[in-house]
Amino acid sequence: LCYKASPLLSHLVVTGNFAQVVGGGMYFEEANATVRHVIVSGNISTEHSGGGLGIYYCSPLIENARIENNRAVFVDGGGIQMYHANPTLRNVLVANNSAGGKGGGLFFDDADAMMVNMTVAGNTAAKGGGLNVSYSSAPTLQNCIVWSNGNNEIEFDTTWFGMSLYVNHSIV
Repeated sequence: LCYKASPLLSHLVVTGNFAQVVGGGMYFEEANATVRHVIVSGNISTEHSGGGLGIYYCSPLIENARIENNRAVFVDGGGIQMYHANPTLRNVLVANNSAGGKGGGLFFDDADAMMVNMTVAGNTAAKGGGLNVSYSSAPTLQNCIVWSNGNNEIEFDTTWFGMSLYVNHSIV
């Protein structure tokens, strides 16, 4: 948990953790952290979202990271769940994560993430295996690969409104 702080987290392996609520591996709330050279793998969130990472109300920088083999058991964002957040993700692999609900790799809820040189592959979910874009979100994929995710690469949550996805020089 990182709450209302802006630490530099570097050269870490975050594995085998469990959260009943949000952020099985790491949870950031109102915390504009810098996260570099980190592996987040094998973490679980059960009753809420973000098996690997939960990012709430903040704009962290995450670069040179691997987010893999995490699970949001009953809900959304197996790899990363973003809620009212605007993170920058650069050189990040999001692979082989799963969600019982939406967004096996990434779930956006009023989130405008900037994703550069990212690969999203092998993730699964009930809806939007790669990405699920929900309420008022407008993420950007720049030079990214979204490939081989189960049950739709990208899905828009039609129960909400105001969603868009910007895709530049990417393979989807």
